[in-house]
Amino acid sequence: MEIKKQIASMLIAWRYAKGQTQSKVAKVLGVTFQQVQKYEKGQNGLSAEKLILFCQHYEINLNSFVDGDPYQVLDGATIPSHYKEKALTNIEKLEEVKNDKGRSYEDMVGQSLNPRTYL
Repeated sequence: MEIKKQIASMLIAWRYAKGQTQSKVAKVLGVTFQQVQKYEKGQNGLSAEKLILFCQHYEINLNSFVDGDPYQVLDGATIPSHYKEKALTNIEKLEEVKNDKGRSYEDMVGQSLNPRTYL
């Protein structure tokens, strides 16, 4: 799994494990909840500063974001099962995401130069 998706999946897992909403995490990080959504979807990367801030605030080992397993985080969390299920669904969606309507990057190489692409 690429690092951006690894960090996104761990952010999802820890946010749910700590019982936090995207709005609460956004307030801690000093960003909008929409930005947290983008972090969790892997659309935007989380800066080192924001990642460290998140870990310090929620007392999480920074190494867990690189070496950790989001499923293990959720297994150990004492949260309602429907929250675990929602977190697992979000992580699975993240793992399935492809660029540009399901096409892989390799499929799209050079297509942006084709004027018919924009019609």
